Amino acid sequence: MTTSVLIRLGSEVARARTRRRNLSKGRSQRTPVIKHLLEQGGAALIKYLLFVFNLVFVITGIVILTIGAVILAEYGTYEGLLDGNYYSTPGLLISIGVIIFLVAFFGCCGSIKENYCMVLTFAVLMIAIFILEVAGGMAGYMLSNKAEPLLKKNMLEMLPQYNSTTGPWNKEDWDSLQKNFKCCGVESPADWITRTALFNETFRYPLSCCSVDDPRKCDFFAPPSNATGIYKDGCLMSLEKFVSDNAITIGGTGIGIAVIQLIGVILTCTLAKNIKQGYETV
Repeated sequence: MTTSVLIRLGSEVARARTRRRNLSKGRSQRTPVIKHLLEQGGAALIKYLLFVFNLVFVITGIVILTIGAVILAEYGTYEGLLDGNYYSTPGLLISIGVIIFLVAFFGCCGSIKENYCMVLTFAVLMIAIFILEVAGGMAGYMLSNKAEPLLKKNMLEMLPQYNSTTGPWNKEDWDSLQKNFKCCGVESPADWITRTALFNETFRYPLSCCSVDDPRKCDFFAPPSNATGIYKDGCLMSLEKFVSDNAITIGGTGIGIAVIQLIGVILTCTLAKNIKQGYETV
């Protein structure tokens, strides 16, 4: 009886060892399968994340194009007081916005079709756009610091042309500037007397320096310190702030969106790598 019990115990131990070996073998066989499925799932996730990013990419293109167009139009109002750099920078944003629409095509088609060449082309173009956006952003910040001396120089040169009909900056422009910014002169209302021969002690300021609707209530004959109804501040400070704020907007838009698009560059490079590995596997 003792012998039969020992035989049964031995058989049970042997079967247990066999089950453990089979279980271990099954796990080892399933591990590559699970790993493959996880890799495939990760690649698919990156593919669809990139497709979603392209929609965001198009939206950023619309934002850049809109901001560039609006600022370019606003700067155009003060043509003659600003140099070409203040027009080329928002123009660069407009160009980038248009390019983004074209580039997004490669991203969408390449990610859905998993075409390596298209995805790689998209990555290269994204890097180029990233560089342009950073350059535009830096230019915007640099222009914001140069606005005050440039405007002061040009405004003082244009002040005597108030009654000119042929100059780049004349009565209509000055009147619009002074009414819009509620200001008078360049640095103060006294500029109309001390820096031009257009006004004198009997009539010191243009009508647009009047701060009320009825010019009869404005004292055009008194010195600036005593002139009732006349704007007290010059236009330089207000216009400089306007130009600088727009330049900073350009800078913030360019660099901010460049950072967002850097995420797209990373996703694109990752997808291109996965596609290439898939080709090599096949």
